[in-house]
Amino acid sequence: MAKDIKDGGPAFPMQYADDSFQTGITLRDYLAARAPEDVPGWFPVKLNANGQTNETMEMRYFRWRYAYADAMLKAREE
Repeated sequence: MAKDIKDGGPAFPMQYADDSFQTGITLRDYLAARAPEDVPGWFPVKLNANGQTNETMEMRYFRWRYAYADAMLKAREE
């Protein structure tokens, strides 16, 4: 079973005059998009039995961005 992802709710919620809502992207997605450009050298790389990675550099980069966003959301809870 996948763990529940806390997304922080809408990043920029808006309420219109007719009481309808526009939610847009989640706070988690916004923080991932705004993560630092430099991927730290300590970012973990998982290797398979042959000592090679199964992920492309691009996928590791995106995983880093969401790990950063999750850390920011966790810090907000404390």
